[in-house]
Amino acid sequence: MGASVRSRRERLGWTQEELGESSGLHPSYIGQIERGIKKASLKTLAVLSKALGATLGEMLDEPRTNPNRGWEEKIDGLLRDKSSHE
Repeated sequence: MGASVRSRRERLGWTQEELGESSGLHPSYIGQIERGIKKASLKTLAVLSKALGATLGEMLDEPRTNPNRGWEEKIDGLLRDKSSHE
């Protein structure tokens, strides 16, 4: 699951700090989850999934390779919190 969180976060163009702000979780904890050092509860995984704009099912099915896909998601992630003027 950690690899899935990292993959989706990177495709959105987010840092661990940005995901932390969006999810309310500490960036170092997110890093530990991504590296498989810490195991996240189902509640924490649901929070991360929501912050990343995905369902838990999508996160579990997330491809763990091919960093060249998902440009639309990266752009969406960069623009998500911006106003139409920005």
